[in-house]
Amino acid sequence: PIDAISQPLAGTRFPDAIAFTPDGQYLLSADEGELSLTGGRGFSVWTLDGKFVWDDGGEIERRASELGLYPDERSAIRGIEIEGITAARFGARDYAFAVSERGSFVAIYDISNPLAPEFVQILPTGTGPESVIAIPKRNLLVVATEKSGTLTIIGHVADAN
Repeated sequence: PIDAISQPLAGTRFPDAIAFTPDGQYLLSADEGELSLTGGRGFSVWTLDGKFVWDDGGEIERRASELGLYPDERSAIRGIEIEGITAARFGARDYAFAVSERGSFVAIYDISNPLAPEFVQILPTGTGPESVIAIPKRNLLVVATEKSGTLTIIGHVADAN
């Protein structure tokens, strides 16, 4: 919005969940974007001493829109609301999994290089995901959804070779 410049918290991330990278060297935040202002609607990477390293720069919202998963009516009020995040190693690669409460999907990023995460894909979930857990030993990802009251179980998360 035009008035965002005059708002002291415009673009603030407002993390709703955090996770460590699989090697424990970086912190990931699920940036819900709690205010009715731009910014803070994806996920970020931080050093362990709190220095900002990277964020998706709106990529998750853009890709959700391309796939028809973006809730247009929420643009002015928090957008997709990234609500939960986890990270895990599957095979030789590290991944971040960020769930969108209002878009009802999980965004998957390759974070093998946490300084430059790479988008992998977006997968739909039940309605209103709140949390996510990775189970690498079973090659699974499980998403808990508040609104539909379901679990979405995603198998074959990555090639284990």
